[in-house]
Amino acid sequence: MKKTVLIVLLLLMINACSSCLPGALNMYGGVFNNDREIANEKFERLIDLIQEKDKEAVKKLFAPNVMVDGMHLDESINALFEYYQGELVSYNDWGGPGTESSKEIDGSKKEIFYCSYDVITTEQTYRIAMKQVITDTQESENVGLWSFYIIRMGDDINSEYAYRGDGKYAPGVNIGIARNNSLT
Repeated sequence: MKKTVLIVLLLLMINACSSCLPGALNMYGGVFNNDREIANEKFERLIDLIQEKDKEAVKKLFAPNVMVDGMHLDESINALFEYYQGELVSYNDWGGPGTESSKEIDGSKKEIFYCSYDVITTEQTYRIAMKQVITDTQESENVGLWSFYIIRMGDDINSEYAYRGDGKYAPGVNIGIARNNSLT
């Protein structure tokens, strides 16, 4: 009897400790999803939509406040469809996203992912940088893709470092922009 009680207590302690693991139960409803998995799922969805040339679906991935800024998102998405060639073969996520998180005194939360990918398609190799607002409890219109940069691998001057565009994370789609040398 004592052995059974000890085993049950041990199992309860292990279960309680496992819920303390990073990302064990997160706001996305997944068990053990971490930032890297979440970022890669969002990235893969975006690449699928680009390959399908589904402009409306790509637009919906952008945060509503990005589209309010008076930018020509339709035209830049069309240009992206022309620039990105081939079907995805593989990608390197450079170890997952850089993250920025904050929790304010009033309890509001904000989480941002900064992602960098090297993408090999059947026709070309690209470098991609993205800024995504994952959570913003004060301003829900900020949630979504904020900034997307893409450049051909051969046009990037420092391919041994993760691509970050020009480092400004300008809203919308930014095509063929080389990195600022001060980012390396």
